[in-house]
Amino acid sequence: MRRLLFLDIDGCLGSDGLKLGSLIPSNAEAEAIDRAPSTSFQNEKQARREDLLVALRSLERPLIARLNVLVERTRAEVIVHSSWRYTFTMDGMRWALKEVGYRGELADMVPHRLPGQKMSQYPSRGDYIRQWFKDANVEPADTDFVIVDDAERSQFERFLPNLVRVNSKVGLADRDVERACALLEPPV
Repeated sequence: MRRLLFLDIDGCLGSDGLKLGSLIPSNAEAEAIDRAPSTSFQNEKQARREDLLVALRSLERPLIARLNVLVERTRAEVIVHSSWRYTFTMDGMRWALKEVGYRGELADMVPHRLPGQKMSQYPSRGDYIRQWFKDANVEPADTDFVIVDDAERSQFERFLPNLVRVNSKVGLADRDVERACALLEPPV
């Protein structure tokens, strides 16, 4: 059975409070930024070195190491449903995660907007995940999937049994990894 991991980034893999702004990169960070693919941003007007620096600084290596354990144990396909998708392309997200030690792949991301969505509408995160299933022509019942996110439970409606809610002050904890693995690994 296909295994999917719907992944939020902020609050799960890094600091919740870091904001974009004028930051001076260290030499290593500047070199990493120079290696970023030119296709990192959804809109080239957003392509600022500060955004890349914030991305690098907001990701915490111990939390990335836990993500590596989760993905390696379950062999799940990672689908990003983070707000990072509004700024970064898949190339940009792959680059940032690899720079801090992520060893897996990112398979896809949920859509930016829902069909017919007006700018004044704010669908739940569960709505975007439901749309991903529809667009991918995949039935949720035909997959083992888990959602790793720090958002309120109300964002996920009928997907609550698949939710591993992360404490954003701590990030992805060992207990979160174990719960996600239990949801994705077949019983022995």
